[in-house]
Amino acid sequence: MMAPLTYLRGSNAGSTSEQKDYWNAYIGDIWARVLQSLDFKKDGVIVEVAPGGTDKIGRGLRQIGWAGTMYVVEPHKDSLEKTCAAYSVLLPDATIHPVMATLENASLPQRYDAIVANHPLDDMIIGTTLKGDDFAEFFTDHYASPPSKTTLFWNKKRPFLSSALDRTVDAWSAVIPRAKLTVIAQYKSEFFSANGITEPDYFAYKALRRLSARFNGTTPSPTNGIQDKERWLVITDVAR
Repeated sequence: MMAPLTYLRGSNAGSTSEQKDYWNAYIGDIWARVLQSLDFKKDGVIVEVAPGGTDKIGRGLRQIGWAGTMYVVEPHKDSLEKTCAAYSVLLPDATIHPVMATLENASLPQRYDAIVANHPLDDMIIGTTLKGDDFAEFFTDHYASPPSKTTLFWNKKRPFLSSALDRTVDAWSAVIPRAKLTVIAQYKSEFFSANGITEPDYFAYKALRRLSARFNGTTPSPTNGIQDKERWLVITDVAR
């Protein structure tokens, strides 16, 4: 494998296509290293949760030569189509099944080799509080929206965030025991930090720690270029 890509501060919150592409490649590179360090089957059945229209995990899978079957769980139609279209190019030898649903409503196999997710928890928490037009408005290019709009949504839903966190943890708790391996990355968002939006990182990290405590989670070892190791969760040996 090539030398790790260099972390460029600000690329997380980048607005240009070049910045976004570099960030996706950088995170994909870390995913490749993390998965290679674990007991990860290169022809197995995996579930990816809430990619949000990005291809970060797919880039990592391509680096390690993965060619199995993937169920992509994403409730936002445009985001699901965008990720699956990217994966059809990145992973031509894999079988990709789009699943347009929330995690708690997704129809998935009873057992799978791994369940993976990159920065899903903040979107899942806020998504739990949104319905209909609000859901569509928030998740349509929400990182390209003015920060004030994102702040407005999170402030408006503040009274419901604790219960939304509980539902998100419960949804994960229902699927983790069906996987031999679970890996979740929930690193701090420079977009949120740069714009003074604190709730997403706070509630998402709280959910991550709760899942870690419930399933005796660990962090990747070695660090594989990760900046905040405690914001990555690895769960093994749950499925029986």
